[in-house]
Amino acid sequence: MSAEVAYAPPEKPEATKHFAGILIGIILCVVGALVIYTGIDYVRDVEEIAPSMGLLAAGALLIFAGASRVWPGRALVNAALFGAGLVCLVGSGGLLAGHLRDAAYAALLTIVGIVLIVIGVQVTKERWKKFSVR
Repeated sequence: MSAEVAYAPPEKPEATKHFAGILIGIILCVVGALVIYTGIDYVRDVEEIAPSMGLLAAGALLIFAGASRVWPGRALVNAALFGAGLVCLVGSGGLLAGHLRDAAYAALLTIVGIVLIVIGVQVTKERWKKFSVR
């Protein structure tokens, strides 16, 4: 009888693959930060956009808090939160009246940058777990 030995291909270096994934995640985070900076730099000349975006975010959070009834049993507090959110949104709209396109572009770039950073952190976290377990 002849003894046959099955061929087994050499194992791929897993550590190198995971390290490359870590680098890709870090690069995604850096690109996301650059995209956010580009959005901020785009609207630097228009002075009304920064306060209007702050009012927009505050108004959205206040409306969310009022609508979700943060203080159960205190309807007046919840209504006041909701009303304050509406006032913030109206103020934000007043400031953005002439610069809607610029504000939308800046907000879109900021959201894309945040998404890239979140994806980069997730990729890096998962690859780091696999890299450090070996």
